Amino acid sequence: MLIQILWLNLPIPVTKWVLVLLYMAKTISMYPFSLWERVFLKQKIKKSTIEESPVFVIGHYRSGTTYLHKVLTCDKQWGNICTYNFIFPYHQKWLENLLKPFFQKIIRVFSFKNIHFKNYNLNLNDPYT
Repeated sequence: MLIQILWLNLPIPVTKWVLVLLYMAKTISMYPFSLWERVFLKQKIKKSTIEESPVFVIGHYRSGTTYLHKVLTCDKQWGNICTYNFIFPYHQKWLENLLKPFFQKIIRVFSFKNIHFKNYNLNLNDPYT
């Protein structure tokens, strides 16, 4: 299916090929962690409970929700999903600490932009919006 999509969209710029290769590397790298989670952490996940009610930040486009989200995540009492966690949901914290700087350098070298904000460079530490 990926080959079909690539074939239908030829010619593809070099920066897009880098994205394709990163996507493929992401998919391949996530499988062992997904399997690990299903086999070894299934019972632990089932037993875990959420003690506090979650807070969801929702609102109309351009109403300040992203800013509020970023302000709330500055306080350590609030948990959040950063962009890295959204892209690599199965990576454990130790692997995140190892790979996040590597992927952030790739993003800087190729000047990948956040798809939601045209002139904003993608940052893996930002809260996912």
